[in-house]
Amino acid sequence: MHAEADAIAHAIEQIAGAATFNGVSLITQGELTRNIGVTDDGGTVTLTLGTISGTTDLTSAAGADGSADTVLKEVAIALGGVAAGIASLKGRQAVAYAASANLAAAAARVEDTDFAAETANLTKNSVLNQSAMAMVAQANQAQSAILAVLN
Repeated sequence: MHAEADAIAHAIEQIAGAATFNGVSLITQGELTRNIGVTDDGGTVTLTLGTISGTTDLTSAAGADGSADTVLKEVAIALGGVAAGIASLKGRQAVAYAASANLAAAAARVEDTDFAAETANLTKNSVLNQSAMAMVAQANQAQSAILAVLN
């Protein structure tokens, strides 16, 4: 019985120690708070992970069973907190993606507006240039006609 209790305690300690992300332990024997995001106003979003009390009473089968149940419950709660943090991050990712898409669309509209305005200016200047050339051509024809009459 004692060997089984030791095996359970060892398994719990491995679960608690192996739950890491980027080298940071997600489940500790003390409360752990991590910044996991930035809000629109520059604040931070924190994730507070649960605590694991550790296996305490391994002297009897009943004590080991109760201790194992308590620690397994704490591990499950801590992993639930991690899952909630992941869900929160996914939600923030979706919001950031939507904001990015909206900003890209707004920039494209600004660029399109500038292109339309410049195209209108080019057309206007082209018409003015053609009109000026036509006037110069008419003035040159009038002078040629006068010189032809005088000769």
